[in-house]
Amino acid sequence: MSPVRIRTDSHLPNEADMLGTVEHKFRRSFNVLAQLRLFNFHVQPEMAHPLSVIVPQKLLDQVEIGSPIRIVSGHLRFGSSQYVIRRDLTPPNKGTLKSVIELRCVARLGALLRQFGHFSEVTDAYLFDRHTSFSTSLKCVMAGLKAGSFSLLKVVDSFGGGEGLTPAWDDFCAGILLADRCCDIPVVGIEDPFFRELFRRTTLTSFWNIWCAARGTSSMILESFLSDLLVDRLKTLLFMRCIGLGHTSGTDMICGIHARIRNEPFPIIEPRV
Repeated sequence: MSPVRIRTDSHLPNEADMLGTVEHKFRRSFNVLAQLRLFNFHVQPEMAHPLSVIVPQKLLDQVEIGSPIRIVSGHLRFGSSQYVIRRDLTPPNKGTLKSVIELRCVARLGALLRQFGHFSEVTDAYLFDRHTSFSTSLKCVMAGLKAGSFSLLKVVDSFGGGEGLTPAWDDFCAGILLADRCCDIPVVGIEDPFFRELFRRTTLTSFWNIWCAARGTSSMILESFLSDLLVDRLKTLLFMRCIGLGHTSGTDMICGIHARIRNEPFPIIEPRV
């Protein structure tokens, strides 16, 4: 039987014993709610995050919404099938964005986003300065990033805004958080009431996506993109794959990463031509 795989930093305990049910099924993955956490079971290793399990295509084909999934003693059980769980997916080493840096690719990333992005109300406001329902919250976030201190609780009313399992505003802020946790001096604060309010306002998928981002983690493909960016590399092919994630989710998250890095509150050295 083919093994299933999880990340080395997975939040799935080694001796987990849990029973969950399939909540959503997609073309390449399905979500399982277990012990108040939403786990994503995906067929592509590059999509693994700390709450993911990478499974064979055969299992994805067999499950249906409402199907029970059990994980016990290092094995995944579905019906009469049993899969060994291997903790062998190593996430990228993202490094740290130092306070004084030289990043040639920040301006190029902005240009690529404007040219090829899949736009939402949030990215319309961010990339093109168009007035949308998120303009006021966006200005608040950008001012806080420039000032070097900001609490997401100030804009919590905007979370859950937009369509889909991970609304656009949530994805944008998840990108900011992911990049912020890789900075030498993080500036985005999350007080205790924030996650209580977030849970009330948004989807479970988005809640756990932001929960991971607040710990400096995301899908491995987005972490790889950020890892390259932090050492001044911008791979066009990887960028195109990232912005194509979801309907607008990939573009929203990359815009959040761009917003945090370009608003590093310390001087960015412009490269000499």
